[in-house]
Amino acid sequence: MSFDDGYRNGSFLRYYRAVNEAHSDCVAYVFGDRGFFAELPPAARAMIYAWTQGKQLVLDSGDFAYRCRDGWADYFEPFCADASQVAPERIRERFCFTRTGDRSQFEKLRAFDPRHIRFGTLEIEGMQPLLRHFMRLIFRLGYDSQRQVRQLRESLQLPESYVAVHIRRGDKVGDEDIHYPVDLYFEHLGPLHDETVFVMSDDYRAVVEVREYLQAQKRTNRVATLCRQEHTGFDVWKLRAGESFAGGARAFEGEDVYRRYVWEETARLLAETVIAAGAKRFASTFRSNVGKTVWYLHEEPDACRLIQR
Repeated sequence: MSFDDGYRNGSFLRYYRAVNEAHSDCVAYVFGDRGFFAELPPAARAMIYAWTQGKQLVLDSGDFAYRCRDGWADYFEPFCADASQVAPERIRERFCFTRTGDRSQFEKLRAFDPRHIRFGTLEIEGMQPLLRHFMRLIFRLGYDSQRQVRQLRESLQLPESYVAVHIRRGDKVGDEDIHYPVDLYFEHLGPLHDETVFVMSDDYRAVVEVREYLQAQKRTNRVATLCRQEHTGFDVWKLRAGESFAGGARAFEGEDVYRRYVWEETARLLAETVIAAGAKRFASTFRSNVGKTVWYLHEEPDACRLIQR
């Protein structure tokens, strides 16, 4: 069995669950109101913290911004118990990654920097390898998400070998990062041959720009994408307001209709992430949580390039 098989067949996750559930005192990670992939590294960090402290990690995703019915379990296979399943007095610490409110506990978690842990027979050194290990543990899609991701991937008819770029626009450009020109992604992607180019983006204009760039370079590479013409950039504030957060003005008749929209858009993002993580080469930006998630999940992280301004 190869090292990566431990993630694919779930044996690493089963081992984690067995050890985690053996502890009595608990640490809760509370999902908040940030972008979807802004939540994953802190959740992985909470796993590492609880693991090293000999405490059980539990999840509180009742207020998860992307919740449809079950919170985390709407999209992923649960990797630990829900906080509602344990007695409140067992929860000794709570970590919540939020834009507002008391951030002292989260700052404590962010400052936590173990140099080494043992995970079964694995010896893992350094925070980035630790985060990569635990991110790959928790990124196991639930049944409905798996089915949707498979259907979306099959709709693209991708070849076995392809390259991918992730171009984040929307609310990321401005306060958090800058607008990167398309040619910069291809500079970091490396020499382009006849591969299909998968474009992962929240803004269809980026897809158009990629096609125009390739045409200007007199290249005939096929461009594949799950981004639709109505997508004009993700906006987390619109998500919180219960509006169309991916672009376009849409009216939603009832909470159930809106929650279905949230689930479908999030499932599309998960499909894009899975596809990008399987690319031969990948380019994104360092300040993008999506780009870093693909880097964590990719079996060959050296094949991923994250652009920094």
